[in-house]
Amino acid sequence: MRKIPLKTWEVIALLVWMVGIFWFSSMPNLSSGLKEDFILRKLAHCFEYAVLTFLFFRVLRRRVESPWNVFFGAAIFSIGYALTDEIHQTFVFGRSGIIKDVLIDSIGVLMGLVSQISFRKPA
Repeated sequence: MRKIPLKTWEVIALLVWMVGIFWFSSMPNLSSGLKEDFILRKLAHCFEYAVLTFLFFRVLRRRVESPWNVFFGAAIFSIGYALTDEIHQTFVFGRSGIIKDVLIDSIGVLMGLVSQISFRKPA
């Protein structure tokens, strides 16, 4: 049996995570309306985009030489995906696209970038 290279697994993980975000965005709003539910959903937004950014950063770092291009590429890609996710939600019954959610997702993007910097090996 042939081993799958690590860089391939990183791409697969990224694609699976993107499909997961799309799938959850396709579900009708099942909110209970409680304040705690609202907070948990917004924290989930931050988490899912922190992971997305982390994964995309890992994919880019093997293909792009400049660390700044990797950093900004991961940020732009993730924020762009958040924007398209909100557009997608406008077509889902019971959901709506809210630009404020893109801002919340952007906090998650920042968290993903900070976590990647924290995990860097010292020179």
